[in-house]
Amino acid sequence: MVNYPDWLEKWWTGYARDIPPLQLEKRIRELSDSYTIDRSRSFPNFDSRPDLIPAYGLFFFPQTFSRVQFPLLEAVQRGLARENVSLLDLGSGMGAAALGASTVLQVNHAKCIDQSRSALDILKKLRPEWSTQAADFRQLNAWSDEQYDLILISFALNEAFKSETPTAIYSWITKLMTRLNPGGLLLILEPALRESSEQLEKIRNLIASENRFFIWGPCLHHQDCPLLRAGKFWCHEVRQWRVPQSLSFLNRHLYREIAVLKFSFLMIGKEPAFPVEQTEEIFRLISPITKLKGKYVAKGCAADGLEHEYFWLKRGLNEEMKHRMNEFERGDILRFQDRQPVNLWSGTNMLE
Repeated sequence: MVNYPDWLEKWWTGYARDIPPLQLEKRIRELSDSYTIDRSRSFPNFDSRPDLIPAYGLFFFPQTFSRVQFPLLEAVQRGLARENVSLLDLGSGMGAAALGASTVLQVNHAKCIDQSRSALDILKKLRPEWSTQAADFRQLNAWSDEQYDLILISFALNEAFKSETPTAIYSWITKLMTRLNPGGLLLILEPALRESSEQLEKIRNLIASENRFFIWGPCLHHQDCPLLRAGKFWCHEVRQWRVPQSLSFLNRHLYREIAVLKFSFLMIGKEPAFPVEQTEEIFRLISPITKLKGKYVAKGCAADGLEHEYFWLKRGLNEEMKHRMNEFERGDILRFQDRQPVNLWSGTNMLE
């Protein structure tokens, strides 16, 4: 299970030590509402609202730090190099996603770009050796023309391009891909809301149709997204993690859902991931596994490009497998083999 490091939790609790908990809760609620309920307005700016920085650092920073690790751990299992990685984080904020990535990968060079100088100042305190630049990341010519092994855009794409069409965003992404090394990866994460998730699905369909780049995830195929075509559900992950004590404490009156991390993502490479057999037997879980009388049932998006329903009879599973059925998460990649679910890749496999 993904852990948030003690040193970061201690750093943020020290940073906010003089702020009363009730005041922190009020600011957390303000930030949370802007991220979820009132998304019509721009997110609060830390330069004009430095009072929000401690609230973000204690409540949202740990979630961003941990969230990015799930798709990256999967990417490593599918061929992404872990050593001597150069990283570019666009819309980095205080660097939570980049720091999270550096726990999975050996990052030897990082550049973080954000419009908020206050956020970048925090990042510099956490990682003085990393390069930062205050700029609008949409303006590719505004920052260096270096190439990187990993480019991150975490919960920033939809906000930056909220008035743009998927076609316009895809056009921008094709230009951004010139900044990616041949074996590198672009990882985009967005909230698990329908609007932002379907935006990624539409961009993903354009990538599949143009056939210029390779989709590493969440899809195991290059056909049209079956969920977008059906229009009923949307692709997103639901992942368990170990919640920091400080975050749990601040949530005691807020009642936000913090036990799981929900997000959608898109991973794109210039080169393909390790090949996957194009069969319905290999699939990504796109629903919880439901326990019914005599069987377990779940839905999956399979490597054959279609959505399927899968079921496992309880009488065919031993006690160990029945226990594991409760541990599989939405987003795990399974193989349906001999009426048994076999976990191929998971965002937590490498942490066990």
